[in-house]
Amino acid sequence: MKKVSTKLKAYFFAAAILIFAVILLETVALFKSYDYSANYFNSSLLVSIMRALIAVSAIAFFSSFIFIPKKELNGSSPLTLAALIPSGITAAVFAATGIIFWLAVLGNKAVLSFFTGLGVTYTVVLVIGGLFLLIGAAYFIINFVADKNVVKTVHPVFGFAVPVAVAISIISGHFDISVSMNADAKITFQVAGVFFMLWFLTELRVLVGKPAPRAYFAFGLTSSLLSASASVPFIIAFCAGIIKAPVFPTYIIYTVLALAMFAYTFTRTAVFVFARAAFERIAPPEIEPETYEENGENDEKV
Repeated sequence: MKKVSTKLKAYFFAAAILIFAVILLETVALFKSYDYSANYFNSSLLVSIMRALIAVSAIAFFSSFIFIPKKELNGSSPLTLAALIPSGITAAVFAATGIIFWLAVLGNKAVLSFFTGLGVTYTVVLVIGGLFLLIGAAYFIINFVADKNVVKTVHPVFGFAVPVAVAISIISGHFDISVSMNADAKITFQVAGVFFMLWFLTELRVLVGKPAPRAYFAFGLTSSLLSASASVPFIIAFCAGIIKAPVFPTYIIYTVLALAMFAYTFTRTAVFVFARAAFERIAPPEIEPETYEENGENDEKV
């Protein structure tokens, strides 16, 4: 029977190619087919192809529920060095974003320019969001010592702060009146954030001993795709000077957050795939159990 690691690697490498293609198409679209005065993509063939590719890719990733039977898949994503590096980066980004939220509330002039329309509700969102972002950062730091018994109990507790922090960041971005409610940049980040939260819940299931490996894999690929779409092309355009304030002030913060989400999810999913492949290389071959047929008082092997 075809080993499950071969199927996983086929999905993963296909996903990597599709993610690269989406990043390339969206970056070109930001340069050629984006109205920066309104924050919308134009109705061009390039944009239509890009959006279709994102939708088809997401559907393809979830087809793994069909082609990788539940009984064939188990295990989790170990915290190897490849996973710890983006974990540290994500911790830094979460902590920095939380601090920026609080500095905005305190009226820091260097930070306040990134937040438009800072009313009472928006201020409360930033205060709570900053708190959960800092707690979430602690989760990624604990990853470095996750094998210690002393932190195994509190690790998932800190982990629940991560999806809450992302949810509040989505709400915070929603309150940013410098970007219209249905702008492509805003919607892209919101969708990416939702799928990251869904994937992260499957990571927490591993910590509490209730893994859902197929969901972990499918949501991991989809979250990687959407987080990459919400971050890499916009950061490239920003660095190239295409995106400028005041049209795009706040969302550079959220694109960096989405970039950290992409780096963490993609590497964790990669480790999940290749750790399974390594397991199959070292695991002893399965031996068919012996069966017996009852024949009077004696049993004969068949």
